[in-house]
Amino acid sequence: MKLNKKFNKDSEYILLMSLGYSYGLNFEKDSSNVQMGILYLGTVLKQKGYKVSLLYSDYPDIEGIVEQMKGEKVSIVGFYTTTENIYRCIRCARLLKRMCQDIVIIMGGPHASVMDINILETENTIDLIVRREGENILLEIVRFLEGYGKVENIKGITFRDKGKILRNPDAPFIDNLDSLPVPDRDLLKEPLRSFDILFPRIITGRGCPFKCAFCHEGFHGGTYRMRSSENVLQEVDYLVKRGKINYIRFLDDTFTVNPKRTLQICKGLREMSKEGREFVWFAEGRADILSRYPRLIYEMSLAGLGVLQIGVECAEEKILDLYQKNITLKQIEQVVRICSDALVPCISINFILGGPLESMEIYKKNLDFIRKLTKIAPGKLNISYSLLVPFPKTRIMEKPEQFGLKLIDPECKTGMTNETCFCESEFLNEYEITNIARDFDRDLLKIMSEHGKNISPEIIRENFSLRSYGIETPWFNLFSTDSGLKRFFNLRYYRINHLPSSVEGDFLEYYPLRTYPLNCNKDNLIFLDKVYGKVILDKVDSELYLLSSGKRTVKEIFKIAKEKLFSRLPPEEIYKKLKDFYLRMEDLQAVIFSKI
Repeated sequence: MKLNKKFNKDSEYILLMSLGYSYGLNFEKDSSNVQMGILYLGTVLKQKGYKVSLLYSDYPDIEGIVEQMKGEKVSIVGFYTTTENIYRCIRCARLLKRMCQDIVIIMGGPHASVMDINILETENTIDLIVRREGENILLEIVRFLEGYGKVENIKGITFRDKGKILRNPDAPFIDNLDSLPVPDRDLLKEPLRSFDILFPRIITGRGCPFKCAFCHEGFHGGTYRMRSSENVLQEVDYLVKRGKINYIRFLDDTFTVNPKRTLQICKGLREMSKEGREFVWFAEGRADILSRYPRLIYEMSLAGLGVLQIGVECAEEKILDLYQKNITLKQIEQVVRICSDALVPCISINFILGGPLESMEIYKKNLDFIRKLTKIAPGKLNISYSLLVPFPKTRIMEKPEQFGLKLIDPECKTGMTNETCFCESEFLNEYEITNIARDFDRDLLKIMSEHGKNISPEIIRENFSLRSYGIETPWFNLFSTDSGLKRFFNLRYYRINHLPSSVEGDFLEYYPLRTYPLNCNKDNLIFLDKVYGKVILDKVDSELYLLSSGKRTVKEIFKIAKEKLFSRLPPEEIYKKLKDFYLRMEDLQAVIFSKI
């Protein structure tokens, strides 16, 4: 690295990159993940008059990046690194250095912050590492490259000089987060900019006061800082004025750690909803805090909370204690029950597979706990899993034997972190852990299907309604396999259609439209192929369902039914039977009424 190379603020650019991986499950042009760290860095640099370009990509095109760098005269390149993307960042850095030898390459982010010495020892293409928060540090580096100050005076960096690797003292954390500017979304390029208008992300705090053994945040010793509620709401207001928002994601690990501040934010969000600003939002919370302050859940729900994520990790309290989660299963149950009572639409819960003491017994215990929670909040739980990842410098990585774990791939090179086993437990090897991870989704679907019959139409409708905000829950995906159910709730979206129980005026003037296809059994009786099993209609109901094509009014069906099915009944009895039939079909989500 040419540390004496002068950077020209007026003519040269700084390029900041966030590279990811795509799993190829959906066709997409590129990343829709706005990594907020480099957006903050870019904003600070832009405000100081520097030319900044951001690149977010799951499919980095090196030739295209080099062409951009030459066109913009890029002299400084920064990479945001994680344990997942570090090897891709290093490969990209090598190629860029080969083609543009005079560029300065900087790495930051959680992985580089703790693996700084290792990266510089093994990669001579990397010139500088920024450790921890980079806004002030990166500004000092750029000023140094312009010719101001000394590199040895820049706190929070690790660098190579005259063949030696030097590590300056840590820079202090930014105490006053309100002093940071609101991220400048104009730095985003299309189509990411348009995506961010609909689905913006906000960070309201940094760090974490807790010390979970598997988490990188625990490495920083519980340092936690929060933006004021006023500052957060100013950013929300800015986002609302920028364009129509569907879904805001508050990315903090512990959004609810300060109940008073959370309530203030909720109050502000409710005021916005009164002004016609309609959107839902995501937040994370801890079971111990939420169980002590149940009012928080109700206030968050009233303020438009769409998804609340709670870290559960495991249904065995011995393992929770090993993780130092400081939560109990009783607290988790209590919070799920309160969320259900408070009408929170979706409760997201994650389990860690392949952790300490992992065994088939623990796996079955997890499934039993999921059944219990699903019964408490049917149709609301979004259950997911992740395989344990030994993140650098976490206690699990540093002393795996204390957790009964054997690290089989501490560098995490075997595969992508959400589908690869990097540790073995005392009771299961990597192949057995991989198998239970493979079986998890199948077993979860089985549990969901078992409870499908007990889910109210209101909850089903809620899952379909969330889709309009861009949220697809696993329950929505399950219900969508039921073609009649899917048609029923899709048709309800339009004002022309009504529920039989809520029609206005003359019931006989509406057009009943069946939502299920006409499937018949060997006795020529129609059956509804529901997600939880078949519902067989009797002979009379089958005939009435056949007539409900959306092309006849109830009055016309009345006349046909009087002639073919109820010739001996008085009109008032026939009317009663028809009304009863359509109300029963409504309960089965099998028919909708149309005005025309």
